[in-house]
Amino acid sequence: MNTMIRPALLTVVFLTAITLYFQGTTNSDFLAVYLAGMSYADGQFDQVYPAAHAVFDLSYPDSWDARAAELGVDADTTLYPFIYPPLWAAVSSLVAPHVPLSVVSIGLPLINGALLLACSILAWRITRTTVPVTLWLSVGFFTLVTTTYGYVALAQGQPQILTTFLILLAIERGRADAPLTAGACLALAASIKLYPLVFVVIWLATRSWRAVAGFAVAGAVLAGASIALTGWPLHQDFLAQIEIISGSVLVTPLSYNFSAVVTALTEDVFASGGGFSAAAPAALGLINKMALVACLVAAALAAHRATPQQLYCGVWPLLLIAVSFFSPMSWSYHFLTALAFAPLAFATDRVTPKLCVLYLLIASSIVLALSLSVADEATRAMILFISGVSSLAALTVALMLTRRGP
Repeated sequence: MNTMIRPALLTVVFLTAITLYFQGTTNSDFLAVYLAGMSYADGQFDQVYPAAHAVFDLSYPDSWDARAAELGVDADTTLYPFIYPPLWAAVSSLVAPHVPLSVVSIGLPLINGALLLACSILAWRITRTTVPVTLWLSVGFFTLVTTTYGYVALAQGQPQILTTFLILLAIERGRADAPLTAGACLALAASIKLYPLVFVVIWLATRSWRAVAGFAVAGAVLAGASIALTGWPLHQDFLAQIEIISGSVLVTPLSYNFSAVVTALTEDVFASGGGFSAAAPAALGLINKMALVACLVAAALAAHRATPQQLYCGVWPLLLIAVSFFSPMSWSYHFLTALAFAPLAFATDRVTPKLCVLYLLIASSIVLALSLSVADEATRAMILFISGVSSLAALTVALMLTRRGP
């Protein structure tokens, strides 16, 4: 019984703290889903996605400012575009007109906090680690919430939290010998954000044909339902946005990806304290794509010859980092999936992995707190970017050093 009391107390403290602390936050990322649902419900299908631009610059539909004001959204709240498949605009349209934003702001932190808690538990189950569950959850809670990865996701109501949960659930179900469920979970994750579909390469390499079949069938059903419900023209708008994103480079203080890092080294991206967007140079785009393909091939080869512990403690976590880092556009919270494995560093007697995780916490959580008090926007932006990228490097090193598992 005592073994259950401590994790239960941690859970209560964690969810209570998250719910209370993030009450009244802007939830700007979720607000995009909410506003898209309102536009869809009103039949304003041309106001679901932003108008086409030469580069992706976080522009949103013209009518959203007025609609947000009508809903009582503070004028200082930053609005972001809806860049998810049309299916989720249709789903949102069933809820948004009937659930006030005030209710959303109360319930969303609790829901997302519970999902992050579940992510930590899933990672513990995936690794089958020797780390006691209380220590795992303690480190997991702290890393998932106080770093820029989880803090920003919670403050913004980011749907990436749900995507992270579904990816980890897919991996866990795969290890638990429930391949059809695993495939369906990954397909659902890919229906929210497209990039999870590349993780099928692991199942192909390990000949997990039932997981592949589950993914294919569930994916086909979801894609068919999306087209049937919302029509092809809205999907054309969505695909046009994806094409624009693929051909753009966007640098913000929270853009932890290859294109952003390279651009930050060659351009004065934070001079104004905001973001930087431009068309991605052809060479940079090509290198990025080649690196992503190389990572997928390397992961497939490693997965093919890996033991189960090596696969789930090494190949999967490192691939999760690589795919996000070499995606055309990703932010801090895209690495939540890999961050859930950070407590794995405490499954080894080696000091180095633990130091890497400790550095991750110092560089990300403490620097995050300090940066919020810096008045100069340009300095704050640079601090957030440098600390975030360096903490991601620390996480990568820690997971590489523990890749063989406990």
